[in-house]
Amino acid sequence: MTNPYAPPSAQTSTLALAQKYPNPDIQADRGKVVGAGVTLIILGGLQLLVGLIVVGGGLHFRRNMGMIIGVASLIEGGLNILLGIFTLKNSYGAAMTGLVLASLGLILGVFSFNIIAIGIRVAIVALIGRGVAAIRTINMRVGANVQENPFTFYYHHFLALLVRVMCADGYLDRRERKKITEICDAMNISRYEQQRLIGQASSATTFDVQTTAQTYLAQARNVGLENPAEQLIVASLAVATADGILVPAEEALIKQMGDALGMSSEDIAWRIAMAKANLENLDAARARAILNVDPSASAVEIETSYNALRGDLSPENFRHIGERLSTIVEEQVAVLDRAKDLVLTSAPSA
Repeated sequence: MTNPYAPPSAQTSTLALAQKYPNPDIQADRGKVVGAGVTLIILGGLQLLVGLIVVGGGLHFRRNMGMIIGVASLIEGGLNILLGIFTLKNSYGAAMTGLVLASLGLILGVFSFNIIAIGIRVAIVALIGRGVAAIRTINMRVGANVQENPFTFYYHHFLALLVRVMCADGYLDRRERKKITEICDAMNISRYEQQRLIGQASSATTFDVQTTAQTYLAQARNVGLENPAEQLIVASLAVATADGILVPAEEALIKQMGDALGMSSEDIAWRIAMAKANLENLDAARARAILNVDPSASAVEIETSYNALRGDLSPENFRHIGERLSTIVEEQVAVLDRAKDLVLTSAPSA
């Protein structure tokens, strides 16, 4: 039997790698969670409808009893709709509460001796129960020390490092959190798994950046990812600059990560300068620094330096972690293009 997790050939593209190493449980889990959430919302909607009919006097109950039943149905219906919405957001507590309420409804329904009503209640409990089990499975998988899927093991470390970048300035910025979510969504990481991983990384009292970065690098190479060090730095800069600034604490952490990944200090400094240039105005002096040329450089030397640097910026190498992130690389290419144009205008004639 072919090993589904066998390392691919060196020629495999990064996009193909993401498709080759999907989390085998994610899609099934999502389907179960969605089924549970939708079931709760539909059940709640029906209960609201019944409650409105009863309270409105549409059914011939004694008035007091009708009001009690109607109000209770309205309350339970509204609660189930809320539980369904939060279940869709992968909230284990909401799904569990919905399961308890549905189970109580099933127990009460048994005394009605209505086979159809009992059957419907059984189906509802089964659907919600599958969603609860799916969220619990994701929870257990996130907390597992050993990951069977090497791509999963890779992105657990990848995400932990991005969270540390987000926390570097001392607070959790909403825009930086959103950028991490965009990256996770593109990698097919469920929202609940994201919440767990981000919560674990942000609340950790101790975090060894060097060891985590080196483990990330080893796992990325294990699945055959191209340019894993550059990918992590680009993603980290995308998160750090999502709020429109790049603070010294974030720079220091990214430099530490780059050192652990074996990247040169010059390369890291260049990438940080590119990120800053995208946030600030670019003048000729900074343009020459980005292109690594002096004021006396000829047009040929400028073009040569530009082409060498441009080769490190291929958006295709970053597509497996999302179109939005690869756009960051495209923005860096645009910065490099502007830098070249600025320097060429002041280059000495041949």
